[in-house]
Amino acid sequence: MIDWIEELKECFIFLGEEDFTTWLLRSKCPKVGPYLGEERFTNMRLHVEGESLKEILDILLREPLADYFWYSYNGKLNYLVYSENQPVPNDALIVDSKRIKAFLRDIKIESIIN
Repeated sequence: MIDWIEELKECFIFLGEEDFTTWLLRSKCPKVGPYLGEERFTNMRLHVEGESLKEILDILLREPLADYFWYSYNGKLNYLVYSENQPVPNDALIVDSKRIKAFLRDIKIESIIN
């Protein structure tokens, strides 16, 4: 399970020093509190990251063209297939389309083999 989590984390575009963890910590994810960034809560943070990535993966398997993900104020994970007419929140997670295509292909091949 850890392998696909790390691979999926690499399928997003981040600005500067940000990564999936920093994005999640500043998101409106209901399971994230100010304490989750502290070293003593590393195991809990990894668990929440895994749950969030699983939720994103479930959406990507249904909607492989989803380009953006974000948590709304009510804590719900939202996604958007980009259209010029639809606004995207500034804090949205941006999908790297080339990497996600390869990742989803590998996931589907693995599920067929197993």
